[in-house]
Order: sequence, then C-alpha cells, then structure tokens
Amino acid sequence: MKTKRILFIFLVPFILFGCADKKTAGEPSSTLPGNADEAAIRKTLTEAFARLHEGDKTVIYENEFSYYKIDNPLSKFLELDAVKKMSADTIPGLEIDSVTLYGDSAVAHIRVKINSVDGSTKEKPANLKMYRDLGKWIRPFFSRWPQEQEYLEAKKAYDSATDGQ
Repeated sequence: MKTKRILFIFLVPFILFGCADKKTAGEPSSTLPGNADEAAIRKTLTEAFARLHEGDKTVIYENEFSYYKIDNPLSKFLELDAVKKMSADTIPGLEIDSVTLYGDSAVAHIRVKINSVDGSTKEKPANLKMYRDLGKWIRPFFSRWPQEQEYLEAKKAYDSATDGQ
C-alpha cells in the first residue's frame, strides 16, 4: 500500500504534467546521442532524480517557471502537501532512453525503475516534457508553459513602457 502511494505521488506529476502541454512547434529536430541539448537534458533529469532521492525537494522548485516562483516563495512551496508527500524511497533509478527536441521544448522518453512490494523491480515508461528556460533545461511540475508566456509578454510590455528601468 505504501509503495503504491509513493509511486502515485512520484509518478503522477511526471505522467500528468509530462504530457499536459501537447502544443509544440515544428517537427522533432534531433534524437541523436551527443547533441548538447540532449546532454543537458540528461544531466538535468539525472541530477534532479539524485537530489530528490536524497530528500532534496528544492530541486523541484528550481525546475519551475519564473512566474510561479514569484508567486510562491520556496518556504511556501515546501509546505504544499504534494511536495511534502513526494518520496523516491521505492524508486531506485531511472533510465533515459531518448530525447526528442522541438526547439525550446523537448520530450525525454524515460523508464522509471520501481521496487514493488514483492521485492521485484519493475519499469514504468513515461514521457517528460522539458522546456528551455533562461539558458537551461527545466522540468516544471506545478507551473505551466502558457502562464510563463503570459508572464514574459507582460514583463516585455512593462519593460518597453518603462524603457527597461
């Protein structure tokens, strides 16, 4: 029962939010290994998983869009029930099979390894939507791309009206 709850808490954001934004411009630009963007995405996911596995939930916050961080300081974020309940205790690892790039977004095709109650290890495939944000790749859990675009447009309009002051 505990394993199912932990699996649910950990995988639901990946699965639900990973496929939430279906709009991507253009065709895939690359799935070739060795691509710098693919390497950056692999590094981001590997580091995020390792930190989460060690209990560092700030990595989730670091992967949110700017508008979300403005409205939700880290201290408030860490008090959210969904964040408090996140645990990677029964998830010994993940494998990144491939990455498909779409310009400023990408989909990482992964397999999450899960320790089941009977002691066996199973794998669950998932597709994680990633976004290029401020020069790095992020995997937002709670924030959304359309709201970030609205924030950036409003910021641009404000900067234009005030001459960037």
